[in-house]
Amino acid sequence: MNVIMSGCAGCGDAEGAFQTYSEFKRFSVIPNEDTFSFLMEALGTEMTADWSDAKMTKDDIERNITAANEVMATAEGHNASCPELLHQYLRILCAAGHLEECMEALKAAVGRNDCVLMETFSLVAIRHANAGDYSTAYYIVNEMYRDAGYGRMSSNVIGRIRNIQTRPRKGQKVDVFHEEV
Repeated sequence: MNVIMSGCAGCGDAEGAFQTYSEFKRFSVIPNEDTFSFLMEALGTEMTADWSDAKMTKDDIERNITAANEVMATAEGHNASCPELLHQYLRILCAAGHLEECMEALKAAVGRNDCVLMETFSLVAIRHANAGDYSTAYYIVNEMYRDAGYGRMSSNVIGRIRNIQTRPRKGQKVDVFHEEV
């Protein structure tokens, strides 16, 4: 059944993933880390898919956040935690603009010495940079990343944050040296 959920996750078919999950009991299937990760990925892909013509409403976004919180709580109840689940959860929070909640969850995971994917740090840092919060972005890629035991963040990610920081913002006039005019 996880294979079906994987397909739903890849397509952003959250409804299909949750319908499949609802059948677990009927077939006496025990959910595992992958099950919850696929549910979360389906929610996240639904929210962030570039190919989707339909834009999510504020109610749709809040529905997905509520569902994501329920998936996290259910996964914890099954002792089913994994780095991919956290990554997808933070992806949803970032996509919804809930960056403060995202940072709290990331800090808690690092504080518990949970395994956090390297790409998760990149995702959260870049979202903060895109929101104009460069100090938090650098804090994530420098201090939090090191605290998680990874050492130094890839220069590609740090360079991407610098590029975001130096690019002109909408409506901002910038000369060739990227200085405000």
